[in-house]
Amino acid sequence: MTWCLLFALLAGVCAAQEQGVRALASVRDVPKLIEALGHKDKNHRFYAAYALGEVKDARAADALLRALRDPEWVVRDQAAWALRELHDAKIIEPLKAMLKEKDADVPHITWLLVQYGAIKIVPPTKPPVLSAHWSFDDKNTKVAKDVSGKATDGEIKGCTVAEGKVGAALRFGKGKYIELGRTQKPSVAKTPFTIMAWVKADAPTGVVVARGGAFCGYSLYLKDGFPKFGIRRSKEGADIVTGREKIGAGWSHLAGVVANDRIELYVNGKLAASAKTGGLMTSNGGQGMEIGFDVGNSAIELTDAFEGVIDEVKHFDAALSVEEIAQQCK
Repeated sequence: MTWCLLFALLAGVCAAQEQGVRALASVRDVPKLIEALGHKDKNHRFYAAYALGEVKDARAADALLRALRDPEWVVRDQAAWALRELHDAKIIEPLKAMLKEKDADVPHITWLLVQYGAIKIVPPTKPPVLSAHWSFDDKNTKVAKDVSGKATDGEIKGCTVAEGKVGAALRFGKGKYIELGRTQKPSVAKTPFTIMAWVKADAPTGVVVARGGAFCGYSLYLKDGFPKFGIRRSKEGADIVTGREKIGAGWSHLAGVVANDRIELYVNGKLAASAKTGGLMTSNGGQGMEIGFDVGNSAIELTDAFEGVIDEVKHFDAALSVEEIAQQCK
C-alpha cells in the first residue's frame, strides 16, 4: 500500500467520523455524544467534544470535565473549548479541585477559570526606572558618581566620608554640599518623578536635595525637625507637604513624589502627607541641583545647609507607589 493511498484512507475515516458526530449534534443527541467521548479513537473523541460545544447542553459538563484528563492534547483542548461554551458556573469548583491533581492539565484548566472569571491574570508590573543614584559607596570626596550611569556626576564641596545606611555615605554641613549644576538629567519637566534619600540629621533644619529656584523647582528638606517636600510650578506659589512627626535621631528614609495631580511625602516607607496640585513641574528649573544645600533662591522656603549624614540619593522617572517606596527602605 502506498503512502498516498494510506493517507487517503485515513482522511476518509476521519471525515466519516466527523460526519457521524455532526449528525448526532444536529439531532442534539447528547447521551450518544457523551458516549462518543469514551471512544477508543482520539479523532472520534475530538469530534464528540467539538459537537458538545456546539450543542451547549449542561448535561455534558461532567463528561467534558473528565475529557480534560484525556491522554491526547487535542481532545483536552476541544473539551476545554466546549466547557467554555456551556457557560455553566457549576464547573468552577470541580476545575479548582482538578488543579490539585498530580497530572492536571494546568494550562487548560487555568484558561477555563480565567474565562469564567474565577481567577484573574495580573500582568507583571514593570520595575520603576532608576534614572539617578548617588550612593557614595566609593568614598570619593571629590566627585559624587551617579552609579546608574544615566544622569550626571556632582562636585563634592568639603564633605567627608561617613558610615552610611548602606555602605559608605557623606557628612554634610555648612559649606559642605554637592553641586550638580544645571543638569538636564534626570529630567523633572512635565513628568512624574520620585526623589529619595537616607538621612541622619544633627540639626533640625536643612535641605536634603533641592533643584531649581524661585520660578520652578523642588526641595526635600527638614524644618524644625519635621520632614517636608514641596514643588514650585510657577512664581505665583508653591505646593508643600509636611510630615506629622519629627524625625528621630537615627536614620530616616525620606521620599518626595510628584504625580500628575498631587505631591506626596513618605517617611520610612509610609505616607506622611499628600496634597493636590495643579499638575507637574513645567521645566527643569532655572537654577541648579544640589544635595545637602540649596544654592541661590529657594524653590520652596529655605536654603539652609543640611548638617548630618546623607546616603543613597535616588531619582526615579515615575511616581512610585507605597509598595515600591517601602521596598526601597529595606
